[in-house]
Amino acid sequence: MKTYVLILVMLLCTLRVQAQTFTQQVQKPLEHSIEMQQRSQQELDAWELEKAELLRQYEVLLRRQAAAVEHNIRLEQQLEALAQKTQQSRQAVLQAQELEREMEPFLRESVQLLDVVVHQSLPFSLEERRARLQQLQQDLLTGEVSVAQQFRHLVQALKAEYDYGHSVEVQRTKLEVEGEQAVMTQVRIGTLALFALSLDQQRSASYDATTQRWAWLDARWSDELRRAVAMGKKQRPVDLLTLPFGRLVEP
Repeated sequence: MKTYVLILVMLLCTLRVQAQTFTQQVQKPLEHSIEMQQRSQQELDAWELEKAELLRQYEVLLRRQAAAVEHNIRLEQQLEALAQKTQQSRQAVLQAQELEREMEPFLRESVQLLDVVVHQSLPFSLEERRARLQQLQQDLLTGEVSVAQQFRHLVQALKAEYDYGHSVEVQRTKLEVEGEQAVMTQVRIGTLALFALSLDQQRSASYDATTQRWAWLDARWSDELRRAVAMGKKQRPVDLLTLPFGRLVEP
């Protein structure tokens, strides 16, 4: 009986040892497999994160590429517009040069005509008129002033002459009338006539453009000239006047 019990105990011990060995043999591969799965999952998670980051960077690059393409298109459009403007500027420069060549003879002829007008017209504001004419002649002579500036000076001079023709001017000046020196009130009627009234408003004179001299007028014109002086000084409203204009130039 004791022998059976001992055998049974030994058998149980043997089975227990074998069970432990089997458990160890099974547990190690299982743990290794679990470890491999966990590592694989971690690597998979890391790859997913990396893939998501790569996708994000790829989208950013796509947007940058699209922006770069759009920017290049705008640059090309700007370059094309700049090329057109450059071509237009070149054409404008050529046209301006051509215009300058055409303007030069026109300016010379205009200054010559203005010179005739100043020297043959009534003798008023001669200092400033001759100064403008001298400036124009100096511009043409030296060539240091651009054609545009010369044209501007010409227009200013012509406008001044135009304004003279549409204005009435009253000023006190010293005149020689038929050999007699007198301080008188001179009345300019546009560029048509010059009259003068003595300071006591009793005597009157007119400038004869044909003889280029002053001559006394009949006393009956003094009243009209007194009215003309008052109008020129804006002391009375403008009204019709009867004045002896006479001949302005020789026939």
